[in-house]
Amino acid sequence: MLKQPTRSTTRQHSWCGPTALAVLTGLTYDEVYPRMVDAINRHSRKLARERQLPADYWVKKAFRGVSTSDLIIAAKHFNVTVKWARKPGPGRYQPYLHRGVTLLTFVREHTVKGKTYLVVAANHYVVVKDGIVYDNTSKGPFHVEQYPRAKLGRLRCFAEVRPRPEALVA
Repeated sequence: MLKQPTRSTTRQHSWCGPTALAVLTGLTYDEVYPRMVDAINRHSRKLARERQLPADYWVKKAFRGVSTSDLIIAAKHFNVTVKWARKPGPGRYQPYLHRGVTLLTFVREHTVKGKTYLVVAANHYVVVKDGIVYDNTSKGPFHVEQYPRAKLGRLRCFAEVRPRPEALVA
């Protein structure tokens, strides 16, 4: 069962990428954010070594936005499998997902009951399961019909999400 993540502090802004991972893992936002920064930085240091660049070339102390590739790196760290329905990037849409699809249309026509989806709509990450939208900009989960942003942004891409099998054993 998914739930809206909690924060120990209310003074700081919650970003959509860490919030989505907090929903998917069941951890709090404050547990996910630093581990996510560490996972992305470890990957960045590895790439810098391979390309013979300074070790701190891509290292971030914090972030204000998360790219799709950074979110995939962090998801692997949290043992979450993200299976994209299309490769992220412009112009690579699958035939049934045309450019005019909103979040509301996607939930009504393209989701399967019981499956969890990570959706990128208007450069914003949300988690959708059984018509319920989990987001950092709202006070709690919304049914997609009541979600204020359901008709605003067009979908850029979406992924089916599930925990890795080795994560279920523990």
